[in-house]
Amino acid sequence: MVKEMIKKGMIIDIDHMSALTAGAVLNLAETYRYAGVTSGHSGSTAVLQGTAVSEGAKTPTQLQRIRNLGGVSGVFVGQGDRVRQRNGNGITQHSRGPINDCGFSSKTFAQVYLAEVDAAGGENTAAVGFGTDFNGLAVMPSPRFGNESCFGDTDQAGQNNGVTYPLSIFAPGGVPAGHLSISASPNRFVKDNPFATAEQKPWDINFDGLAHVGLLPDFIQDLRQDGLTDAQLRPLFRSAEGYVHMWELAEKTPPAVTPPASITIIATETGGARGLASPTLHDFLHGATAAGLGTLTPLPPSRLVPRFQDGTVDDQTLFPVGTTTVFFAFRNDNGNIGSASATVTVTTLVISHTIDVADTIHVRDDLPVTDDVVMQAGLNIVDAIHVHDDVLANGRGSAGDTGLDINLTDAIHVRDQYPLSGNGLAQADLSVAEAVHVVDSPDIPVVPHTLVGIGGVRYHALDANGGDTGITVQMATVLVPGILTAGIMPSPPPPPAGFTFVGGVYDVVLISGSVTPPIELCFNGTGFTAANRVLHHETVAGVAQWVDRTTTQTPTQVCATVSSLSPFALAVRANPPAPDGLMHGAGFIETGRQHHHFVFRVSQRNGRDAGNLEYWVTDPRLCRSDDDDDRDQGRGFDGNHDGNFGRDHHGPTTRFEATSVAEVTFSGSDTVRFTGTGKWNGRPGYTFEATASDRGTPGRRLDTFSLLVKDARGTIVANVSGTLGEGNIQALPVR
Repeated sequence: MVKEMIKKGMIIDIDHMSALTAGAVLNLAETYRYAGVTSGHSGSTAVLQGTAVSEGAKTPTQLQRIRNLGGVSGVFVGQGDRVRQRNGNGITQHSRGPINDCGFSSKTFAQVYLAEVDAAGGENTAAVGFGTDFNGLAVMPSPRFGNESCFGDTDQAGQNNGVTYPLSIFAPGGVPAGHLSISASPNRFVKDNPFATAEQKPWDINFDGLAHVGLLPDFIQDLRQDGLTDAQLRPLFRSAEGYVHMWELAEKTPPAVTPPASITIIATETGGARGLASPTLHDFLHGATAAGLGTLTPLPPSRLVPRFQDGTVDDQTLFPVGTTTVFFAFRNDNGNIGSASATVTVTTLVISHTIDVADTIHVRDDLPVTDDVVMQAGLNIVDAIHVHDDVLANGRGSAGDTGLDINLTDAIHVRDQYPLSGNGLAQADLSVAEAVHVVDSPDIPVVPHTLVGIGGVRYHALDANGGDTGITVQMATVLVPGILTAGIMPSPPPPPAGFTFVGGVYDVVLISGSVTPPIELCFNGTGFTAANRVLHHETVAGVAQWVDRTTTQTPTQVCATVSSLSPFALAVRANPPAPDGLMHGAGFIETGRQHHHFVFRVSQRNGRDAGNLEYWVTDPRLCRSDDDDDRDQGRGFDGNHDGNFGRDHHGPTTRFEATSVAEVTFSGSDTVRFTGTGKWNGRPGYTFEATASDRGTPGRRLDTFSLLVKDARGTIVANVSGTLGEGNIQALPVR
């Protein structure tokens, strides 16, 4: 119901809700950044004590959340008694309020009003209105003078500074209040007999209190007589405009857009980078998400660069060297557009070391230059350089002259980003002009590298000394040739519990070019055993961690298959067996307009692994209470699958069912990782890896679950992770 109210732009008043319900409504409003939330007639617990503190009042935190959304709040005028010597339940003194010496009056209202102004942003910006509740027949503030003064307050003090009639109705300076700033109060008379014609005694706020709605101007004047300043009353006179503004925002609520993280990438070509050649840039351009109700339509991202005209961008757009701001936008059913921005920084590869080349460099293109080239800074060449393309000199010398010696006395710039180490053979354009800057420095080896896509896609990565690391990498496809480097990380993440690194941790980086996963990485050597594993450092459910991605083991090779390059390590698993454990769970992870349901039960006892798993994707509108999801937990569901998707899961087109569980590993008492094989949409030959964590009970928004499903070729067909939208994951003691 609340979601439908948000979708229709309705105002939601959280008064008369329990604290839990009010909190849930505020959570939804914050998820969708919805302004139309108010607490229309309550008070702030900041100045309440004893039994006066209840769910009928609002905490400063709740009032601040309303204000941060763009909503407004109102103070119930009849706030009640004060805390005094013979009464410990009521309203306490506000630090800037009038002396709190008259219960049930304008003075007790003033304490609560000022506390609510504090929570709503302070006197300069807050909008806090009256919540009279006249139509609820609620108790109104009593007078401060006469026989009914300070109603029920037997310790009341003598009052002064009463309201003098006639009075002028005016607003504080700086607050637009329409005619209220110039009007005088009308005559107010009461008739003891409604059928009488003669006007008799007048209403008087001093002796009658807030007896009816017509006395609200008098009540405001009484607050002034209590000592409230114009500055303190501005939020009250600002409240009407604040309410209208809240409603305007509610009707124009855009989707809440979350941009991808800003990135820094290496140029893929002369002048910049394109998403077609950079997987990182491609993922960035498609990485924005949005939260909102109804249908959300993503709009093409646009970029703002001072020297470029704004416009949409895609994988074919050339992002220039430097920083580009990209705006991501989504539009909802009402036509409202939400946006957020992130930046793309494109850099060139800079190597500030001397490059010693003791061989001939061949660049295969058009114009031959056969004369010896003498470099007097940066690049020492002890042989002829054969250049079949343009040669541009940054220092003294001639440019592109094929008939003369070319003398370079400054840096040599290589456009296509191929740094040279040892004997080099470059099979792409190597024109002297851009991208790799070589300056005069001691003879220090450059970053070791391997050309990806030259002579096949399988290669050995080089170590920091230019030698063979023994690491073999196999790419599924090389779309654009580029450079790969590998080096020992100086300060790597520590190994996970139960593992010891063999040698160092390698940071394998694709500097340029473009490849497609899966990526197979192997350590080659001798004497490997089942204890040798390949660990991959990655993020699972928002947590960076080492993950065992080992797929094959032989005495001479240990391999892993992953979807991205990042730190790898060859490790040895400790001999003690993994701890026994038992865990089951059911629920779903919500992504956009899809529910990713799962149900599983796994165990490890005395080295024996067992378990089962089901996964399916549905439209949330098709979910019913009899699904194998979170509601089954309440009926004692134990994770055993039923094997019938058509009956319980409404025949989803996307589904997976495990046929075997090969490995179950518990980490502590609350996390399990399990792998195995299964059927994807009824077809066998698929493998899976799942991780589940019991973070608390109930599991909603606490427990986490991730699932990765691949076909026989290693292609990922399902990859989902996150916290549970509904459901529970339960770790149980092993008996």
